Amino acid sequence: VLICLLTGTICGAVNGLILTRFTELAPMIVTLGTQILFRGIAEAMLGDEARGGLSTVKWFSDLYWGKLGIVPIMLLCFIICAAVFAFVLHKTCFGRRLYAIGANKLAAEYAGIKVQQIRMIVFTLTGTFAAAVFLAARMGSTRADIATGYEMEAIAMAVLGGFSTDGGKGNFPGLVLAIFIVGMLRYGLGLINIPSQLMLVVIGALLIVTVMLPNIRSMVKIQKKAA
Repeated sequence: VLICLLTGTICGAVNGLILTRFTELAPMIVTLGTQILFRGIAEAMLGDEARGGLSTVKWFSDLYWGKLGIVPIMLLCFIICAAVFAFVLHKTCFGRRLYAIGANKLAAEYAGIKVQQIRMIVFTLTGTFAAAVFLAARMGSTRADIATGYEMEAIAMAVLGGFSTDGGKGNFPGLVLAIFIVGMLRYGLGLINIPSQLMLVVIGALLIVTVMLPNIRSMVKIQKKAA
């Protein structure tokens, strides 16, 4: 688990180094590019095989399937992490600086904020939390392509939660609500035996509609004013 977390941290730090050294690059393009690179390295190491046997390690399997009383351990970890990050984002100087950087990176730099240092921290932390410890505990095995398509779900959750892809906008409670909406949608579609490919279609459509809604609202307002 520690090696997994360290690997994720290093991958996040690589993203951070690239984006803080070459500031004109678009973060979305760079992170998608490094995702392909890291997945290629994983496939070169693992081949087309799965590494199983993880379900036989009880304490590791309990990370996903275990409970503390009636509360699942994974849900407890999620609640703790959500509370910590909500506090950091909305109640600390670091969080306010993040919003300032997202809203206007150049203005934040002129205001004395160490923009590249903070970006480096954020990208590194993102890599740490992208390490698929809970997913491996759930599946009992791991493959190089096990999380293909999950990046689109992550983007959908963020946008649905009110966060702007340009940065500087959004709140953490909205994101948590969006996570549960997408999770319940996936769970509900699974209950009625909808194929996983169709689930991606539904989530993709939801993402497009969510992105379009603010533009539709603004168009309606303009038309009302014109009328």
